[in-house]
Amino acid sequence: MQKLFRVSIFLVASLWVGNVWAETKIAVINYQSVLFESLAAEDATSQLRELLAGHQSRLQELGQGITTRQNRLKTDADILTDDEKRLYAQEINSFNAEMNQINAQIQQAQQQSRAEFMRYYQPAIGKIIADYTSAASIDLVIDAQTVVWQGDLPDITEPVRQTFDQQFSANRTEQEAAAE
Repeated sequence: MQKLFRVSIFLVASLWVGNVWAETKIAVINYQSVLFESLAAEDATSQLRELLAGHQSRLQELGQGITTRQNRLKTDADILTDDEKRLYAQEINSFNAEMNQINAQIQQAQQQSRAEFMRYYQPAIGKIIADYTSAASIDLVIDAQTVVWQGDLPDITEPVRQTFDQQFSANRTEQEAAAE
């Protein structure tokens, strides 16, 4: 009797969950795409490049210095003294150490910039998604990167990105007008 009771409760629960699931309207979004392929991301990347331009120039100088010294060690190995060879090797090591330090600083700046970017723009994107899903009567949005198979689920990535880009452009225009 208890077994029959458990089976009947399971069947009723399954039917109820099935009905609720069938009525739920689901969409997918590639959130990373919306965030990092937007006009805001292009602008942030451009600003970061400008900020790191000095580091990039220094890396090029160091790379050229290393190449010059390595070539000199290779081509003039017969005529260089041991002290000169040691000096070039020390300079190469010093340049490599400085390059590693600069690369670490660049990487840290990129990670910090990415984190700040996400923290700043996530609320705006969240509001856009909420407004869009409310207007389209969507009950659940799943990140496309976690979906194995999508079937005919609507993908709201493009409309959300377009709205985000429009809002970003409007805000930038307002800021430029206020600055003048």
